Amino acid sequence: MDEGFFDKVFSQNENIVAGEIFLVPIKGKLAHMNRLFALSPLGTYIWAQINGRRKMETVLQAILNKFEVDGEVAERDCFEFINQLIGAELIVEV
Repeated sequence: MDEGFFDKVFSQNENIVAGEIFLVPIKGKLAHMNRLFALSPLGTYIWAQINGRRKMETVLQAILNKFEVDGEVAERDCFEFINQLIGAELIVEV
């Protein structure tokens, strides 16, 4: 895992189409158009927390407070989900 990851702050990319359940990358390569993100309840919660002001540490603590999940599992899942969103250009580090 990236050292310092949970000190980072991310913002939702403004060039996206977002709904309650799906995120559709519309920026970048056309191949991204074939990639939909169907969000689980946890993914939806993480997405709602990404506001350009919260450190990932704060998001992680909010996840641990809201969901019954092991800390290491939450860290890994959050890290992987955020990196998928970065790869699809749905969020940017601020």
